[in-house]
Amino acid sequence: MKKLVSITPYATFPPKMGGQVVIDAMNREFPALGWQIDQFSMGIRKSDLASIGRTKKFELADSYTEWRRTELITVAAFSVFSTLNLGFLNAGKLLAKRKWMNLQTHISNSQAVLFESPWCYEPGALKYPETVPLVYMAHNAEFQFAELYREQRKPFANSVAGLIERSEYQILRDADVVVPITSQDADALSAKYDLSKSKMHVIPRGINLDRFSILSEHEKCDLRDKLGVGNQIVALFVGSAHGPNLEAAESLIKISDFVSDKVLIIVSGRAAQHFKGQNRNNLWFMPEAPQPYLQIADIALNPVTTGSGLNIKMLEYFGLELPCITTTFGARGIEGEPGEDYLISELDEFLGAIEMLANNLELRMYIGKNARRLAEKKYSARVTAQKVLELIEDWQRDHSKK
Repeated sequence: MKKLVSITPYATFPPKMGGQVVIDAMNREFPALGWQIDQFSMGIRKSDLASIGRTKKFELADSYTEWRRTELITVAAFSVFSTLNLGFLNAGKLLAKRKWMNLQTHISNSQAVLFESPWCYEPGALKYPETVPLVYMAHNAEFQFAELYREQRKPFANSVAGLIERSEYQILRDADVVVPITSQDADALSAKYDLSKSKMHVIPRGINLDRFSILSEHEKCDLRDKLGVGNQIVALFVGSAHGPNLEAAESLIKISDFVSDKVLIIVSGRAAQHFKGQNRNNLWFMPEAPQPYLQIADIALNPVTTGSGLNIKMLEYFGLELPCITTTFGARGIEGEPGEDYLISELDEFLGAIEMLANNLELRMYIGKNARRLAEKKYSARVTAQKVLELIEDWQRDHSKK
């Protein structure tokens, strides 16, 4: 088998957030396509704290291994950045200082290296054979968060924003292949850093659709009873504690003041932790794992108006045949048909869209079925993995001719 190395600034198994979900899903597809995948993660999970300074090996599937290493300095740095709701911005610098020989050995024996984040890349930290392409999987146009950080006058805004932009520029400059999730991100990155789009190839990230179990009506009723939901129409928003998700949740608080009694809006995931004590009859904040609420939901919501990349939550909604109401911004990168595969509604019309779907079971079922078919066609992890490998093999053929 050919060998592929993936580098991330965080552990991805078990996947808990959108980025981790798509990374793990794609990695699981590579072996079936003839590629062994070794992922190297600068892991920060509670279980990793007991093995600081040692490399942990996780055999996640045949020919899919995660190697995880945590250092004291890693924990300290991550703790600082996480309090600011930021990623592990200086992972690359730490990697340069704390040589990870196992990683270097795997890179030397690989046919390609994937960087799943700009944070873990630092020029000169690792040596790459000339025949090994560096592929940057651009989940976002990160500089847009830097600009938002400046606008909001966050602590150390200019220093943090400069670090974000520096890291992003370096990986864009040095990568042989850049894979943005959306055409909007490709355009934004090219314009911001004055880079040619010749090495940019837009590939939407996919998910493992097989992991979604759709309950029968009887099973759904039983689960609703256990969760105490009752007979209300459940309109669900799932989000991490990411800034754009918190803003979206705040918009749902305002909408809930006017929603009819037959509708229950539920916010689930880590975003809900920021709204403790604000539950009311038609609005629940449930910070626990969202899976049970996804299985009993009638309508999916995506009221985001800021951020970057593609909303992975949309794909999860599609996988469960949930009819989704989304803002135009929230649907960025989704190559579907509004009105057929999902509904587009801006925030000032969100209430009307929720009530309309709540009162039309036939339309909910129609849009939900269409959404699932769209996901199967364009947003499966297998499709993503195939397209990424095609880019790698195209680069290798072109490089061999030089």
